[in-house]
Amino acid sequence: MNLHRLHYVTSTNLGLLQSNMVWMTEDDPTYHWILELHSELKLPVLDSIRQACQADNDRCKKKSDMNKQQKTKEQRTHMKLARTLENEERKQWNKEQALIHTYGDEEDDLNPHMWEKSLKSMSVAFEERFDFFNRVNASLTAAKFQGQLG
Repeated sequence: MNLHRLHYVTSTNLGLLQSNMVWMTEDDPTYHWILELHSELKLPVLDSIRQACQADNDRCKKKSDMNKQQKTKEQRTHMKLARTLENEERKQWNKEQALIHTYGDEEDDLNPHMWEKSLKSMSVAFEERFDFFNRVNASLTAAKFQGQLG
């Protein structure tokens, strides 16, 4: 077996082991994919590795239990709705900001008012975008302050 094939097999197996951690720990709370990897590779499993794996299992279990709570589900739904509304607002803003791209002509080069108008519209567009990002930042800050974000 060549090295690339061995790497592929190992990576695939690790992916399966990692993705099934929650399911595996329901039956055996001491199970961890690192311990299985060590045993398959015939490596010694030190006590410190077992302790680290157990701490990781405890952390994952606590996070999994927290994610199943009704309050957490409501927060996820709220944040998804907020993202959807922000995306719709951004799409609408982009439609309103549709620019006509042109290379201009000689008449535009000679008309100084054309450049003033162009700079003014760019300034307004910048201010609108800046305001939009400030609103997004304020909503994220408020969500974080209220404990809705991690």
